[in-house]
Amino acid sequence: MFNYGFELAVNFAQSVYLIGFFLAFLGGKYSRKRNIAMCSLFIALNFTVLTYFTFNNPYVVMIDMLTVVILHEVYCLTCLKGELAIKIILPFVASLINTIISYGVLYLTSFVTGLSLEELGLQSSFFRYLCVVLVNLTILVTLLLMWRTKAKVYSLKKVSNIIAFIAIPVLAMAILYITFYIMILTNYQSNLIILLLIICAAMILVAGMVWFMIARINRDNRISTKLLLSEQRADLYEKNIITSNKQIENTAKIRHD
Repeated sequence: MFNYGFELAVNFAQSVYLIGFFLAFLGGKYSRKRNIAMCSLFIALNFTVLTYFTFNNPYVVMIDMLTVVILHEVYCLTCLKGELAIKIILPFVASLINTIISYGVLYLTSFVTGLSLEELGLQSSFFRYLCVVLVNLTILVTLLLMWRTKAKVYSLKKVSNIIAFIAIPVLAMAILYITFYIMILTNYQSNLIILLLIICAAMILVAGMVWFMIARINRDNRISTKLLLSEQRADLYEKNIITSNKQIENTAKIRHD
């Protein structure tokens, strides 16, 4: 049986940090007051969706995820700034992070405690509370790290960035759901739980490494471009000085003659 106060608090916290992440990452396109108003509106909508599925359809996973992603897409596309491709892919990336961390912590706790996934996911207990707290703290830290890299680091105008931020999340999501359905078909065997944890950890590691490398390469390219422009300006300034000095010398010669 659910602890209603706890579930409502978790749903509200998730709504605040997810919608807040999109606003902080991309930036609002309106005035400050209107940005706050739209952010508050979508926090309320997100909270309503999460609460509805928590208490009415707790077994329906795909529909609630799809509904939340669509809601986030609407918010990013209508209320936030940035490249269109970034605004489209960012909700899917956030959903992928949420899914990987949630199932990873759930499987690990199930393996350690011996409790079934149904007990951890749907029944109030100390271990469920622990799982929920760990999941949300991990997601929050991950989103904060993404925000710290700044949205300007990511640009989908390059093929390498498209692969990193579209292909990899899509493939990782596909692998995640395939492994999840394997777990269902095999009745959550403990040895498969270990393998699934390894797969989830590997996906997180690979995605993190690729995103970090792309961000680092983009940052280095920007620094190189700035240095090149500075050198070109310095050369131009030096040529202008030389030209000016020659003109001054010529003028002085003419006056002397």
